[in-house]
Amino acid sequence: IKILGRYQIIKGYLSEGKSLVEKASSSEDFWEGVDIFTKAIMKASSIQVSNSYLLHYYRGLCHLNLKQHERAERDFMEGISLADEKGKSLIYNSLGRCYVEMTEKDSSYLEEAIKSY
Repeated sequence: IKILGRYQIIKGYLSEGKSLVEKASSSEDFWEGVDIFTKAIMKASSIQVSNSYLLHYYRGLCHLNLKQHERAERDFMEGISLADEKGKSLIYNSLGRCYVEMTEKDSSYLEEAIKSY
């Protein structure tokens, strides 16, 4: 029952955070999203949650919109490691956007990104 309760809490965080990210209009909204998903990730680490990759994906989107590219990249990579094939394709799209934005700041980053694959 304790695990079921944690699962419901995580599901609530995911729903609340996803809604916030989809409607976000300011950096404060994205910071709030980072906070929500960080709490959910901490709770999810103690139990097996089938869609926990989404927590990292949405937190990565928040970091991406805040121009925190390295943090976004870490979240996307963690999400990929947890996701099924369908989930991976979703995350790779955002990871690609992250690399494009990082390359705009520093063109040498693209070379490093390519080497990692």
